[in-house]
Amino acid sequence: MIKAIETRYKGYRFRSRLEARWAVFFDALGIEWEYEKEGYDLGDDDGWYLPDFWLPSFSTFAEVKPNVFSESEYMKCDVLSVLSGNNFLLLDGVPDFVLYFGFSAWRGLDDEGVFSAYNVSDDTSFQFGVMYTSY
Repeated sequence: MIKAIETRYKGYRFRSRLEARWAVFFDALGIEWEYEKEGYDLGDDDGWYLPDFWLPSFSTFAEVKPNVFSESEYMKCDVLSVLSGNNFLLLDGVPDFVLYFGFSAWRGLDDEGVFSAYNVSDDTSFQFGVMYTSY
């Protein structure tokens, strides 16, 4: 595995250049962001989780990865979205004006404790220059 290169931007020390690139991208779009604002206890099965970004104007967490998310990374994002009632944006790769995957806060747990979701684009797409839809 290649080691990420820490990068400084706007007084923050980002764990990778990719995270810093997303901060620059958010700034270019005029999107307010906070880097690694707060960690969350997701319970015994999932442990603690620290999302990369909080986008307060959109009540949305954002996680950045260089490649496609693993199943465990994907599930942690989903669990935090449900537990917090906030949207979650999964950003894989460098910033671009493409479709990104995410979770809408407009869903929850069904009676059996299994995650249920719907396609947000059918109801209310979340958009801020890049847009995403839930599964």
